[in-house]
Amino acid sequence: MKFKEFVKKYVLEIVACFVFLAFIGFSFIPLIKAEYDGVTYNLSIMRLMLGVKLTDVSLRPDVMFITIFIIFVISPILVGIRSVFVEKGKENVASKLLVATNWLLIVANILMLISFRYLPVYDEVYGAIETELLVLPAILYVEASLVLIIFTLRVYFSDNKFSIFDLVEMAMLVALAIGLDKLVLWKAPTGGSINLSCVALCIYAYRRGVFKGFIASSVIFGILSCTLDGYGFQTYPFDYFIAFSGFALCGIKVKLFKEKLNFLNIAISFSIGCIAGFATRMIGSTTSSMVYFLSYLSDQTLRGALIYNVAYIGPSAGIVLAVLIALSKPIELIDRIYPAK
Repeated sequence: MKFKEFVKKYVLEIVACFVFLAFIGFSFIPLIKAEYDGVTYNLSIMRLMLGVKLTDVSLRPDVMFITIFIIFVISPILVGIRSVFVEKGKENVASKLLVATNWLLIVANILMLISFRYLPVYDEVYGAIETELLVLPAILYVEASLVLIIFTLRVYFSDNKFSIFDLVEMAMLVALAIGLDKLVLWKAPTGGSINLSCVALCIYAYRRGVFKGFIASSVIFGILSCTLDGYGFQTYPFDYFIAFSGFALCGIKVKLFKEKLNFLNIAISFSIGCIAGFATRMIGSTTSSMVYFLSYLSDQTLRGALIYNVAYIGPSAGIVLAVLIALSKPIELIDRIYPAK
């Protein structure tokens, strides 16, 4: 195989290899600036993972930074594993690995951007330590992540195309989701509500798959809902794009039961999507609360943000799941008459 053909065939794997090496190198570059007792310390992810001593205060090995580092390193490795499945002709598994890669990178970057608030220490003088995220190193991580995300999306889009049936069904169910979004069962004081909008999004994801479900929920519904809610587009990345992405996992079709009990398989797929949706909504909305609405919280901490968001996200996910399980049998009948291609 000629060099040019090799590069063309394995361009994604080559990019992933460079990104992997970049993440390893970035882990030694100072990311957090900490000031304590008049002394400034520039701390890299590697030092934070191993633990570090600031004068008379010890920072223990940080689970959050260990998690961030592992995710950054694993993401490009998944791209390499994907190529093995491509060679074996298992395109479905390969596509799911691309989706997993992108979401891991997004989660890692979010954790990194909020991490400087939560440096754990052994000493009660934690409040005396001032921490700041260094902008340039953070940008390096984000840019390396974006490069890999762009290349993975390029490959993914080339393998997943929308038919006219996909688009029409998306338009109908997203419109239904927008309508259900306005039928509020309970509204939280500073945003967020209990409603059934995700029922329509989960049905579309189950019918058309994870990727198309993600486009419908996080992109189309997310942008429309963000615009109509009126909180400002700065809330879109966390409260909409990330928050509603988990429901796309309803597109994972389970086959634990035989054909006669297929409605149980559908119910399990909906359960997976709703659990994932609950998790992503908690991650996205809690991050948004910490960034944009911290002054409104009675307990101005991560704990306060979690309590506020679980008050409406938990019941909403539970009600949506109950409705979807009740609809499993009708959806099975619809699938038989109008199978998704």
